Amino acid sequence: MASQRARSWFEEVWPPSPWRLYLDLAFPLSSASGSSDSLSASGHHRPQPRRRLAVTLDKTTRPTRRRSGSSGRSGRSATPHRATARRCTSAEAALHTQTVMRLRLPLVYHPHYSCSWPSNHRFPMWKFAELHAYLQTQPSVVDASAWHTPREDPPHEWFEAVHEHEYYHSFRAGTLSTAEARRIGFGDQTQRPELIQRTILECSGTVQTARLALQSGIACNLAGGTHHAHRSFGSGFTILNDLAVTASYVRHYEGIHRIAIVDLDVHQGDGERAPP
Repeated sequence: MASQRARSWFEEVWPPSPWRLYLDLAFPLSSASGSSDSLSASGHHRPQPRRRLAVTLDKTTRPTRRRSGSSGRSGRSATPHRATARRCTSAEAALHTQTVMRLRLPLVYHPHYSCSWPSNHRFPMWKFAELHAYLQTQPSVVDASAWHTPREDPPHEWFEAVHEHEYYHSFRAGTLSTAEARRIGFGDQTQRPELIQRTILECSGTVQTARLALQSGIACNLAGGTHHAHRSFGSGFTILNDLAVTASYVRHYEGIHRIAIVDLDVHQGDGERAPP
């Protein structure tokens, strides 16, 4: 039920476009066989193995009511851009995934997303570079023209709109207090120019991603998601809140009024829930 509710919400706010295929992959329609759970002999629900789904985009059908007395179940026929679900093979599922990715999903990346980092630090700074390196080995699903680079000198106004002036400029100058740096989790690393630069870049990258998504329907930044940063302090390995920066940007410069942040992290983003 939660999956169907999420799909219904996305269908309402996401205009029809070729990128709706991503919606069909994320929230597939229920199969004709009904629920994926069955009752065991003891009366308890027994989960069944998840079926692979083939997704077919239909741009021609329109909502219609079946006439009374006609055979089959009553209700609406397939709606525009809605996918139908059926059982399929692994090869078919892989082909559908590649078809979606060949739509040239815009990807935003900068080489400085990963900066030099202590090998014994528990924050995995290397993951951004390794993700980029992996995607580079997948030419069948990632086109070379899909890559975009964020602006390296974003204006202070972007950040001052969501962060307190003193906190933001103290971070930029490398003068945060020991207590503030400890709360962030980076300690002495917080003062390093490399970390300051990559923090600004990932926020700029999320803004760039939003702009690309408004053009293409969807886009992805290989860094960001710094949802623990509050207006006047950072925490949980996050210093500046790229999601808040981007939400403010699209509201002021792109005329967007409705914004949803779907946070799937097990540690919910307390920075997004904090009052402005």
